[in-house]
Formats: sequence, C-alpha cells, structure tokens
Amino acid sequence: MMQQQQESFQAMMQNISALASQIASRGNIEIDPWEGLSATSTTSPDFRARLLDFYGSTNCLLTSLNGTAAHIWPRSRGFSMPTGQGVDHPKNGMFLLKAIELAFDRRQVCFICDPFTRSITFKVLDPDLKGQPVGSTTQVFEDLDGKRKCFNDDKRPSFALLSRHAQSAIRFAMRQNTISDQDGGKLLESVLVSSPPRERELESLDGSTASSGASRSVRSRTGRDRSEDHP
Repeated sequence: MMQQQQESFQAMMQNISALASQIASRGNIEIDPWEGLSATSTTSPDFRARLLDFYGSTNCLLTSLNGTAAHIWPRSRGFSMPTGQGVDHPKNGMFLLKAIELAFDRRQVCFICDPFTRSITFKVLDPDLKGQPVGSTTQVFEDLDGKRKCFNDDKRPSFALLSRHAQSAIRFAMRQNTISDQDGGKLLESVLVSSPPRERELESLDGSTASSGASRSVRSRTGRDRSEDHP
C-alpha cells in the first residue's frame, strides 16, 4: 500500500513538473493536458457508475459494443481542469472501446463538435491507424472515420472540452506531419468556428443552457458573424 501511494505521488509530481515546464517555456498560454500524456488515465468504479447513470447505457459512443469509461480531460491532469466541476463529472466522460480511448489520449483521433446541430463527428488524424481494429469485431478505424453522432438533449459530453482536445490533436498531427498544414488549417477553422464563444468556452458542466430555439448573433473566432441556435 505504501509503495502504491509513493508511486502515485511520484506520478502526480511528474505531471505537475511537465505542466510547469509548458508554462515556463511557452509563456502565458492555456495548459494543454494532453501534451506529454504518457498513458491513459486510470478510471474509478465510481466514475463508470456516474457515466452509466448519466447516459443510461455503457455502449461505446461510436459502436453498439460495451465500452470503457473514458475521460476527456485526463484524470491525471484534473487539477488543471478549467471548470468549477470535478474531473469525474459525467460530461467529462464518455463510453469508448479501449482502442478508441487509447487513440483519443494519444491524439491520433478527435471529435469535431457542431453545437448548432448538436452533433459530433469522429475524425482519424493518423493514417497509420486507419487499418487497425477498433475492437473484437471486423471494424477498423477507417470504418468509423467521419461517423456522426447527434444528440437530442443535454445527455452528451462537453463540447467545450472535446473542442479543446480537437485543437490539441490537430496541432499535434500537423507537427507530426500526419496531416498537411492545409488540411490541418481547415480542420482547425471548423473547430474554432463551431466552438462555444469565449464567454461560454468553459461552460458549466451541469448541462444548463439557454432555452432551445433561442437565437442570437455571435462572432466566431475567425471574425465572422453567424446566428447560433443554442444546443
């Protein structure tokens, strides 16, 4: 038990050191919790129970197979999560097949969110991953690339957190040359245009939003005005 506590403490200090190095080397920027993430975050039984209660099923978000409880903002970096809610809040999670969860944490895949249609689209960023199996079926990652998932209510992952991850994953893919600068730029633009405005980016994870159907004009980060139907 003592050894486990020591190892847990050492891992925590390594995470703190890595994030501190980010800030020191790059100046006053938003922390990227996926930068230098060495392994998928551990998941507690309580978190899985919260997700099951919230979503009503353990089905993988992209398949009909039983999934594992996956964090969006890594649990090991929970101390830096930019919301007032805990890292184990159900909107910081989703059920994914283990292979998809690993690829998500490694920034080989991401979800492109569209709050205007209340949908997310799965995007494979690493071409070497496309032929790899996603589970115990014959499906491979290429079969899921571009798959769209729509939500009818607030029982969905946080779009703000998924968008933060997508920006990190796309920039990482561009640095790794797994996607071209041109394609990466287009993807980043689509993420930024459809991301919540700055004042809503760190949305409350309790799911409270303006009434459905209300419209207002918002200025996207690209500087263009567009009308938003609140999710």
